[in-house]
Amino acid sequence: MKTKIIEFIKTNNLIEVNDKIVLGFSGGPDSVFLLHILNEIRLEYKLELLAIHINHSIRKEAVKDELFSKKMAEKLGIKFKSYKIDVPNYAKENRLSLEDAGRQVRYGILKKEAIKLGNNSKIAVGHHKDDSVETVIMNFIRGSGTNGLIGIKEKNDNIIRPILCVAKSEILEYLNRKDINYVIDETNYENDYKRNQVRNDVIPYLVKNFNPNIVNTTWNMSNIIKEEQNFINDYIHNLDIIKKVGKAYFIKIEDMKKCHKAIQRNIIFEVYERLNGNRKDLSYFNVETILKLLEKSNASFEIKNYRIYNYDGKLFFRDKVEEVVNDRILVKIGKIIELEDYTIKVELVDNENIKFSRNVSYFNPEILELNLYFRKRKEGDSIKLDGFTKKIKDIFIDKKVDKYIRDKIPILASNKEIYWVLGIRRSSLYKINSELKKVVKISFERKKYE
Repeated sequence: MKTKIIEFIKTNNLIEVNDKIVLGFSGGPDSVFLLHILNEIRLEYKLELLAIHINHSIRKEAVKDELFSKKMAEKLGIKFKSYKIDVPNYAKENRLSLEDAGRQVRYGILKKEAIKLGNNSKIAVGHHKDDSVETVIMNFIRGSGTNGLIGIKEKNDNIIRPILCVAKSEILEYLNRKDINYVIDETNYENDYKRNQVRNDVIPYLVKNFNPNIVNTTWNMSNIIKEEQNFINDYIHNLDIIKKVGKAYFIKIEDMKKCHKAIQRNIIFEVYERLNGNRKDLSYFNVETILKLLEKSNASFEIKNYRIYNYDGKLFFRDKVEEVVNDRILVKIGKIIELEDYTIKVELVDNENIKFSRNVSYFNPEILELNLYFRKRKEGDSIKLDGFTKKIKDIFIDKKVDKYIRDKIPILASNKEIYWVLGIRRSSLYKINSELKKVVKISFERKKYE
């Protein structure tokens, strides 16, 4: 068993010499097995181990589980920490299921502890082969793409799964043979969650009626799909058509259309994962809807907090929150302001060789006496021009400014007036004249999406 796991660790580059490993330790068979395996290779890899137990405040037996876990870690000479978190209340406050709330709490604590350990720190969790197969079946039922049929990954950033190559039956056989005790979480046998239903009903039914070796068969299939998906991902990477500016991603429509539809789908998954951190919630319907945007200029699709849209010959993927300029960024002389799509420079310069342009405007230095700032547009905004006042909305319409970029255009304002809609229209206020020795120069550059 040890040899099998070490080979898996080396093949997937999961653990290196002198690593510091935080492991989630519930006291159940999977985490107990993981703890003992890591302890067996501790000297060989010169590992620093820290076992973290989390009481979710759900089960009455949780206190006993914590005590059991502490004693086992101490017996093996492994550092131990425990936390008690009111997961039901956390779930309620954040409108999450108990399952999702528990996952967030666990990984949040494990990540904090890993940060405390410093460099070479990793988080080890006890997912095994059966867990991955359950994930494959759940994703298949949901209608996932091929990437969902890969199952659980061996590694995500600094989260590693050293026993993913081992079946549950092998874990139990090992613990029983070595006479190693563990605790049982009775909620694993309740079908309150979809995963428990797959574990307790679906897989046993498939084993009994279709394929007694379904776990290994599905595991092998997922590994084949993983290799094929890796090939596709490498192909997409080599295409080099996914670009990033600021926090936004974009692809030129003409480049996208040159690709086979299967590659187009995978490109969408790849960009969404870069934006969101994972591909969760991106369904077949979502992907097909996004693909239709390739033929619809100035059309958009929204999912979660993200907007995907076709504009200026490009398909953009961006966080809706990042589409607007931050509220009230104060103006200071010499300050360079970096926004999502703009770099703005504020200077006090000599009043000579003045050259106005779309990207540069000059103001009487008296404007500095005001509380100047950049902000996004607001409902009812208007600007004073020579002899009249005009709504910003009407100016955008007259200038045919696309609706997708209106909220991203910074506005120079004070608490009373608007002085410049960058690159669009300047107010008639605080104009310069030849008698001024110094003037305020405000210039900007728009980040290029090329």
